[in-house]
Amino acid sequence: MHIQYTTDLFGLLLCFLFLSCLKDADANRFKFYYLPTSLSNLTNPFVSNDNVTNSPNFTFAGGKSFYNGIYYVSTMTSGQNGFNINLSFANLFEGTELRICLNDPGCLANPLLYSVVLASGVSNLDLNLPIPGTYPVNIGGNSLNVALINNSQIISQKYNSLIYDNSAPSLSLSVSGGTYTSVQTISVTCTDSISGCKDLIYSINGADSSLSLLTDFDPLQIVSGAVFPISLGIGSGTSTLKILASDRAGNLVGPLTPSIYP
Repeated sequence: MHIQYTTDLFGLLLCFLFLSCLKDADANRFKFYYLPTSLSNLTNPFVSNDNVTNSPNFTFAGGKSFYNGIYYVSTMTSGQNGFNINLSFANLFEGTELRICLNDPGCLANPLLYSVVLASGVSNLDLNLPIPGTYPVNIGGNSLNVALINNSQIISQKYNSLIYDNSAPSLSLSVSGGTYTSVQTISVTCTDSISGCKDLIYSINGADSSLSLLTDFDPLQIVSGAVFPISLGIGSGTSTLKILASDRAGNLVGPLTPSIYP
């Protein structure tokens, strides 16, 4: 009984001291203070997190070199390889630096493909970016890295897949050149294991089939020839085909010129 009495007395003493601290020094009343009970923001319950949604950020907004979620490097009219990219920005700080590079998250180590200090009002950039011949790039898959830097700190960074292909596709024909005694049907197979085939055109008994790049990163235009059908029937008489193909990087193969004789 003595122990229980001592515990109760100690509890009453603590309660009295707590209530005395709450009492207003200038009036005979008590002040009560709000103590947060939510666990949603224990680090600083009195500060709003709205500034997180207003932080500087950007998105990949496609571009001429963007296809099925991937950027493809292609040949430019200058003879260099490069790509087109479109970026959208929001909530930029004045003086934020944009960096673009390959295979280097944050673009802190590898050489930069592009760098510029952005004004706070910039909302979109459409960029044609050549890749110098000495730039370190992988044949095939690469990581296209983009970062926003402010006060030497990375404030936003993202990446997207990029394909670099500097080799031409290959063509194979179901019928080789030669002499035949019956009508022949020809089909053509284009193969490119890196960027994939894109254009397949032909001409018959006429000018060379040809493709031309009129504007950087636009699709190649047919100068001479026509799109090759699923298969092509060759009638009697001597026929000379000229077949040309391209891949998504703008590399060309051909024209192949099989001759079919009666």
